Amino acid sequence: MSEISSRRYLSVTPRRSSLVSDLYIQSIKEFKPTPLSAKDLAAAVKSFQLPAKPVVPETEVAPEAISAYEASEVETASVSQAAASEANEDWFVFEEAEENHH
Repeated sequence: MSEISSRRYLSVTPRRSSLVSDLYIQSIKEFKPTPLSAKDLAAAVKSFQLPAKPVVPETEVAPEAISAYEASEVETASVSQAAASEANEDWFVFEEAEENHH
């Protein structure tokens, strides 16, 4: 019988470094943010102001024009018989694919 070994096989990949990533990490470590003063914080924030109340628009249409519009006859578009018959045809038809036999 074969014996099961209890060894651990660890794979260690060597760290690859590049000049760009090393410079980037170095510049991040050297960065020291400057603390903001209370004056800087106050200048960065605007105070909240409620928006102005909306103004009710005045009617620009005369009452005579409104009554003439309400009394006018409704216009509808009429469809000719030829257009109606074309509209009733099957317009969504799958074309049968031609089969090529070799």
